[in-house]
Amino acid sequence: MINDDKDVGFVFDAADSERTRFFNIDGSTALNVNVWVEAQDDKRFWSAFLTNSESYKFSYKLGSEESGHDGKVGSGCRRLVKLERQGVIKIGLGEIICMDSDGSYLREKVPGYVDAQLKSPHIYYTNVYAIENVYLHPQLLNDVLKFATASADIGRGAKPSELIASISALCFSLVINTAFLEVVDAAWIERSKIKARTKSILIRVKMIDCVSGLKACAIHAEVAGRISALSKELTDYIFSLSIDPRYNKYLEDVTLGGIGSDNCYLFLQGHSIYEGVVCAIDKLNDYWRNIEINKVRGEANFEQKIKYITSNWPDVQQLLKSSYCAHRPKVEFFEDVRSRLLEAYEAVPA
Repeated sequence: MINDDKDVGFVFDAADSERTRFFNIDGSTALNVNVWVEAQDDKRFWSAFLTNSESYKFSYKLGSEESGHDGKVGSGCRRLVKLERQGVIKIGLGEIICMDSDGSYLREKVPGYVDAQLKSPHIYYTNVYAIENVYLHPQLLNDVLKFATASADIGRGAKPSELIASISALCFSLVINTAFLEVVDAAWIERSKIKARTKSILIRVKMIDCVSGLKACAIHAEVAGRISALSKELTDYIFSLSIDPRYNKYLEDVTLGGIGSDNCYLFLQGHSIYEGVVCAIDKLNDYWRNIEINKVRGEANFEQKIKYITSNWPDVQQLLKSSYCAHRPKVEFFEDVRSRLLEAYEAVPA
């Protein structure tokens, strides 16, 4: 009998997993853990930290995979939150939720903030904005480009790490002030379309020409100018509110929390900054591929050689994700979440 108060008729209860662990088909007594995530790509991401063992076996599930009795499905964090609040997902050691923080980590530092997130030891938030931000580890970006281009030293233009450092430094004031005003005056943020305007700037990052260097790139200058103007707009509005003590306490807590201009890219809207940076690096990748192509032009069977180079040249995005999952470099703020998972499921850090 389907419960009309719930979107689905079946309940995923952690207590059931615990009771049935002694009846596994494979004869083991491993606890079968359902890991609920937001999207398909999240399955691959979170599986890098959760390894099957004699004690635990992990399965990854999307909220969208559970259709409602009305035939409708949903996705993302809202879907997972809804299923948990309806009691469809009864979290525990055998039913966990792993999802993006979506900016809440910064908002929590604003005095008076009321956190509406689900809270439980069995819910794992990224702390950084989203998993896309985690992929943008500066040294990993450099290493991926070096591997893709088979070059020990990328000697021309701006390195990927220089690009992410530049964007991070430019956006620091914008990032922290947006989070502050989301708590203090969310209506103004909405009315002024701050998030949409920020996204439109970050999308322009994909057009940055790292080959010629950041100082010589007109698009980089444009992005810097637009970020500066938008940042000033937010700063001026905050000062007009005459709430200096609250704002100063927030800035103090941001600093004490280790959030600065070098790492604030971790709190930019994940998909937008990820897309922008990866596309900009793609241009660098294309530049080095074309160099290799030009080397063989005019040689015997050069068309076949060019075809071979083109078809075997690595894709930056896929290489970045697979390299991250293989090496799992430590990322600030997210590392706390990773440690919690390792401790909870008795995994040994790589």
